[in-house]
Amino acid sequence: MNTRGSKADTRGSKVDTRESKVNTRESKADTRGSKADTRGSKVNTRGSKADTRGSKVNTRGSKVNTRGSKVNTRGSKVNTRGSKANTRESKADTRGSKVNTRGSKADTRQ
Repeated sequence: MNTRGSKADTRGSKVDTRESKVNTRESKADTRGSKADTRGSKVNTRGSKADTRGSKVNTRGSKVNTRGSKVNTRGSKVNTRGSKANTRESKADTRGSKVNTRGSKADTRQ
């Protein structure tokens, strides 16, 4: 008779004691950042040599428009001709019916 017995399984199935370690590392708040541009853009140290030559102030001058832009002298000629009010008219009939000027020549012959 099997005296050794089958020893009640004392080992069990070992409850997962390890857990799954909650992500303790995290993602470390980005401390590096984008490194604020410490180098800067080197402020023009050499300087651009203050223009000692000067830019020769326009000595000739830009001849202020002496001719001028001739203010429209011709203008748009206000309709001077107009529509010529009928000046000829129809000449009051002066010719008339020619009153008998010749007359009947008084009988000088006798």
